[in-house]
Amino acid sequence: MKESLIKFEKLKEWLVDTCGVVIAFSGGVDSSFLSYTASCVKDIIKVILVTAKSETYDPISCEEAKTIANGLKLKHILIDTSELDIPGFKNNDKNRCYYCKYELFSKLKKIAEEKGISVVCDATTKSDENDYRPGFKARDELGIKSPLQEIGFYKEEIRKLSEYFNLPDPYRPATVCYASRFPYGEEITKEKINKVSQCETFLKNIFHNKNIRVRYHKEVARIEIDSDVIDKILDNRDLIIPVFKRSGFRFITLDLEGYRQGSFNFPTH
Repeated sequence: MKESLIKFEKLKEWLVDTCGVVIAFSGGVDSSFLSYTASCVKDIIKVILVTAKSETYDPISCEEAKTIANGLKLKHILIDTSELDIPGFKNNDKNRCYYCKYELFSKLKKIAEEKGISVVCDATTKSDENDYRPGFKARDELGIKSPLQEIGFYKEEIRKLSEYFNLPDPYRPATVCYASRFPYGEEITKEKINKVSQCETFLKNIFHNKNIRVRYHKEVARIEIDSDVIDKILDNRDLIIPVFKRSGFRFITLDLEGYRQGSFNFPTH
């Protein structure tokens, strides 16, 4: 913990040096920790949190972001984004996340310019380097900063610090764009997202604080869930099957490998 607290102090210094910052705020554990740190120096610098409302994210996450921002007493702006209007995103090639992040970060930069702030940052961590992230290219092209990654914070370290500072639910699963449920090349539509989101929401109501993904394979739904509760899926199958059928899936399968971050990503791992 001592080393982590030293990093925390470095992060505060980093933020103070910016003189003002706009933070891409999803309301997740990482962006909440970054925003909490910014709240510790809000009397010195201007801090603005920006959350995107989109059809590709669970609307509950937006409400949670508002609640957390209010608790931190930081200025919070909601913006609308429509990734499905972006051809490259909708067509779902392997650079899908690049198009999404480019639009988002461009909007954040515009807000920063309007508010007289020169630094925009996200909550990327060192742990994110292990995943396939084409959004990094958009971040770098637009000059977005990633102080958590720069200072060397890892995900588990942030969870422990969040617990230490009594931040909300530091061990909650990450909320990830619904587009990640589709294999590359599968066109993403609102109807398909609704099918996946209905099923995932139902499972989340049964399995609280578990990593859950409903991966889309046309007529087939593939359930990924933390390995320690795989057997519980089978115990609840009489409840699960009708919901998935009503959502339009013909076959419902359980992935025996359990939840894996970015299981559709390139390169596979």
